[in-house]
Amino acid sequence: MQAHVLTSAIGSTSEALEGVASMMLDDGWDIERHAVDVERQIPRRDRDYDSTAAAFQHTPQALIESWRFAASALPLLGDDGVVLVDDRSGLAGILALDMANHRVESNLLLWTVAGYSNVLRRLRIGESLATIDDEMESILDWEITQYRFSDRVICRSDLEVELLAEVGVDATLVSHSRGTLMPVHGESRLIYVPGAVSRLNAFPEVLRTIADTPDVSAVFGTEDDHDEYWKGTTWEAFGGPRHRLGDRVGRSPAMPTDTDLVVLGDPFADHDEIVRQCADRSISVAAPKGSVVAQIWDGIAVWGNEDDLARIVDGERSAVLPVAHRGIPALTDRTTAPQRASRITVGIPVYGDAPYLGELIESVMNQTTSAHEVIIVMDGSPSAGTRETISECGGIDGAKLTVLEQPNRGVCVARNAMLDAMTGDAVLLIDQDDVLDTRALELLADALRSNPRHAVVASWTEFFGEYNAIEAKPPFDRRVGSRENPIVSTAALIDRSALGTDVRFEPDLAFLYCEDWNFWAELVADGSSFGLVPRPLVRHRVHKASGGFSREDLALVVGRDRARRKLS
Repeated sequence: MQAHVLTSAIGSTSEALEGVASMMLDDGWDIERHAVDVERQIPRRDRDYDSTAAAFQHTPQALIESWRFAASALPLLGDDGVVLVDDRSGLAGILALDMANHRVESNLLLWTVAGYSNVLRRLRIGESLATIDDEMESILDWEITQYRFSDRVICRSDLEVELLAEVGVDATLVSHSRGTLMPVHGESRLIYVPGAVSRLNAFPEVLRTIADTPDVSAVFGTEDDHDEYWKGTTWEAFGGPRHRLGDRVGRSPAMPTDTDLVVLGDPFADHDEIVRQCADRSISVAAPKGSVVAQIWDGIAVWGNEDDLARIVDGERSAVLPVAHRGIPALTDRTTAPQRASRITVGIPVYGDAPYLGELIESVMNQTTSAHEVIIVMDGSPSAGTRETISECGGIDGAKLTVLEQPNRGVCVARNAMLDAMTGDAVLLIDQDDVLDTRALELLADALRSNPRHAVVASWTEFFGEYNAIEAKPPFDRRVGSRENPIVSTAALIDRSALGTDVRFEPDLAFLYCEDWNFWAELVADGSSFGLVPRPLVRHRVHKASGGFSREDLALVVGRDRARRKLS
């Protein structure tokens, strides 16, 4: 069995990734390493990645890096085996989507090794993913996307598994015993805390512990970390408590020779070098409950809060269970549904004069995967030119054409009429002035077939006309949908089974131009999951007559409020 270990050429291999790769090597896997250089010339595949990346606007750098990482990595891989990546900054988010969307035709699996994501860090130190930074928001989005679309997420500690469950990610725990440490023996007078001074590394907890424990001193590492909640470093943020403790708090780049106890704070690091030093020098070690170190070393003292730490400092060893070996999971067959989206309905609402309708219909006719039927709903009396355009396309490349007419009731009523009339097993709704990429139906259908748990698959949108750009967005889910509507155009492929007779567009939102946001939120609230093809498969025309061109901010507020009601 072969595993392709991918790392960024501009960064070092993470200890989490190395640890899992070493376990796989011990289990007989053939390990092939690839340093992915995202700065080199991107090869041409379906579309020129370089030119697409250049067209991104209002797109965070983290997403662009993920896009280029996928483009550089895919040519390095074979036809089967496991691709192993870590979760740092969601760099493999686009790669995870690309591989997930081709499960029907590929034997490659993507496994993400957890331990370095901002998601884990923020849930650990603040119990929240809240952020006011757009770049960080994007990093969180793509880390979660990478988790959700990986074939397997591998964790090395119980805590990682528990934290990922909070964001709906089902992870697998793997570990192996590295040995036995000296148990706590007697009171400790000098504590050493290696690593950066940060909230993640338990700096506040240790300060509070020694404040309540007379005659105990603590020495911390010399590396500083920016504090998440106060200006400056965490060392500076806790200047008051440090001042009160006086010379009982110090710093050193190395462990003092008279150290009695090493307290580890970062639960995601294996601290291998310092722990082995402690094992060689018979120094006791305390680590957070559920941490990687607590998972891989026997005899370690485990703490969950300051009270636990105080008891350990006083010489009370916490009760711990022996480390259980959990090896690399076996490969499992992928679940696919090749029969899905075999009959695609394309629905087009038409209102008034539709000068661009012919261009849209032509793009539907020129698809590499033909539509099963096209339903046009004329919302009010169209112009003579519009009627002529519709009459000229009676065949639409062999697809059945149905034309429905109704008084002007708005786009929501028109789309609902299409959903009620469709005979296909999947539907794509598109506005009269937009255009489909020639492979839109093919790639959207492939993604729907490759991911049976998804009820909807969207794509990115390319704006043209009064505004020219590609705005890359993450997949729609509860977190993203409560903030924005990432599906700029309504053109997403929907499995008919997700619609039933209840999920429909709400007519009162038609003229606020946020009706699709509300519709997607209703699908998610009803239990549907969304996929994404990270390609601009829909071209959305921006012109002064288009609804969104003159929309005020209040319409967006209303759309967000309605969506949040359903997603809360």
